[in-house]
Amino acid sequence: DVVTGQLRVQLQGTCWATSVRFSPDDRMVLCGSWSPKATLWDLRTQRCERTFVGHEEDVNHAEFAPPDGRRVVTASDDFTLKVWDAGTAAELTTLHGHWAPVTCCAVSGSLAVSCSLDSTARTWQLPPL
Repeated sequence: DVVTGQLRVQLQGTCWATSVRFSPDDRMVLCGSWSPKATLWDLRTQRCERTFVGHEEDVNHAEFAPPDGRRVVTASDDFTLKVWDAGTAAELTTLHGHWAPVTCCAVSGSLAVSCSLDSTARTWQLPPL
């Protein structure tokens, strides 16, 4: 709480989080982690609601796709990005092209941009949901 300085929620079991993002409605938190998965947490219940499993290495970054957050994009040490259905955690597609770990990504509408240790930034067209 920014007024009192008191801790409001503590999520247990986030696997050494590497990134964290609020959902567009501020009810959920998406975490990347030093594991091959990302997790979606409900702030009210403090429970993990969905786990995005499919990368072969650590997930360095996880991001909601605006405007409604119905898709999630993850960036991984396995040199790929993955696009997921946020409601079901189903993998929609894997984006290949980097030849080194992907460190972060950003999403705007139907476009994503990724940065990698291969010294490139790449843009991607996201599949429709």
